[in-house]
Amino acid sequence: MNRRVILIEDDVDTAYLMQTLLETRKFETTHLPDRIHALEQVIHIRPAVLILDIRTDGPPISVLVETVRERFPQIRVVLVSAAANLAMVADALGVRFFLEKPFDPDKFLSLVEDALKSGEHCSVQIE
Repeated sequence: MNRRVILIEDDVDTAYLMQTLLETRKFETTHLPDRIHALEQVIHIRPAVLILDIRTDGPPISVLVETVRERFPQIRVVLVSAAANLAMVADALGVRFFLEKPFDPDKFLSLVEDALKSGEHCSVQIE
C-alpha cells in the first residue's frame, strides 16, 4: 500500500511534530513549507495523502485541491489549520473531516489512517 504523504505546513514545529507522528506509522513523509511547488511534488511523488495547511503561501487552496481531485482522484486530501473558518472552508471544498488544534496525536494519526483507507478527501484543523 502507498504510504507516501506530502505535508504542506509553514510552522516548523508543527511540521516536525506531524512528520514525526506520521513516520511512527510508517508513512514516508515529504515536508513543504508552502503550496508554491505543491503540484510539482504531487506529480513527482504521487502521495497517498496530501496534508495542506490552508494558511500557507502559494496558489489558492481551492485551485490546488480541485486540480489534485481532477488529475489524481486516488490521492486523499487533508486540510490543516487553526483558522476559525476551517469548517466553512472544508464545506466549501467538499471536505468532510477536521480536527482543531491543539490536537491529540492519536486522533490526528487515526484521521490520517482513516483518510488513507476511505478513499475520500478529508480535512484536519491543526496549526
